[in-house]
Amino acid sequence: MEKVKVTREQAEAIDFALKGSYKDDPDALLDDFVLINRHVLSGFHNRLKPLKSLSVVDLAKALYIGYEVEGFRVGDWVSFDISNTVTVTGLVESITESGNYITDIQGAAGINQIFAQVVLRYATPEEIEAEKTRRKWNAIGREVDEYKVGDIVTTGSLIRPIESIAEYLYLEKLGEYSADEVYMVCPVEQRLDMVSES
Repeated sequence: MEKVKVTREQAEAIDFALKGSYKDDPDALLDDFVLINRHVLSGFHNRLKPLKSLSVVDLAKALYIGYEVEGFRVGDWVSFDISNTVTVTGLVESITESGNYITDIQGAAGINQIFAQVVLRYATPEEIEAEKTRRKWNAIGREVDEYKVGDIVTTGSLIRPIESIAEYLYLEKLGEYSADEVYMVCPVEQRLDMVSES
């Protein structure tokens, strides 16, 4: 039988379990996995949480046949934890012959960073969404939610220009809105109606 492929986080969770609470007792781990995932909506917590995304069959194969840690592929979103509070997220662009990953995460010199697999992890959906938002704003030369007077925004149903910015964004004929209540339609720098004719 073939070994099952697991993520690095899942492999770490299996190792943690078999060296800790389930020391050399894969039967107990599998029993608890089935019980917890069937009767408790949230499943395992803390260091065993990555197991939640495995099927019972895949966990059984991993415990009794063995597993291989799958590597990242080109196009995967990955994160690198610089510290406990700072994380950078990006895409794997290519893989070197030595198995390192060239990402689109840029260092201080603006050079794409190369990482070994052991320091990267799969980015969470929240990290991916935050990075996509950051990139969207960065493409127009702004920080996230950096609105300017004259930007065209939508509330979801109406489209208006921003007339002024204080504590809130003031939209023409609509009143005050917070930055998370509106979405950019067109930055003021790209509005053709704002370009003066020479």
